[in-house]
Amino acid sequence: MPNGITLLHDKESLIFVSGLQLLSYHLTSHELNVFVHAMPGTGDNIKTMDYLPSGEKLKCYWAALGSKCAAPFCLLHYFWNKPFLRSMLVSLVPYDALVNVMPKFSAFTVYDEQGGLVGVYQDDDDVTAPWLAEAEPLGKYIYLGSWWNPFLGRVLKEDLILADK
Repeated sequence: MPNGITLLHDKESLIFVSGLQLLSYHLTSHELNVFVHAMPGTGDNIKTMDYLPSGEKLKCYWAALGSKCAAPFCLLHYFWNKPFLRSMLVSLVPYDALVNVMPKFSAFTVYDEQGGLVGVYQDDDDVTAPWLAEAEPLGKYIYLGSWWNPFLGRVLKEDLILADK
């Protein structure tokens, strides 16, 4: 299910979020390719950027993560290629119960033009704003939107935590 879409820097393809993957769709040849095989969580939105959160120039893509894939077992990875089981789970288990068992996570990822992971920018262990849908830089802040939280988050760019890849 596509969720979040942006035009590549080359303006010849689109990247869209599809669960744990980023897919690219070439506008002329209509080819569909995997841009990022497995993100560290479920993606929500993606945007084309010309700089990193630090302000350093780099053509890249920022993708907000709605939840985290945690070791040793990740429910999201397990059900990813099992659409029948996934639909059964969603139809039998209340939505709030599913959300409550997923690891809370507040992060967005940055990928380079080839789909390589540049970094994961995340909240510390005290997850203040989980289930991110969007990260929007404005001045010295990055504003964080969520489909779950009834508030808008804001963090100073200098306070961003770059997690290990």
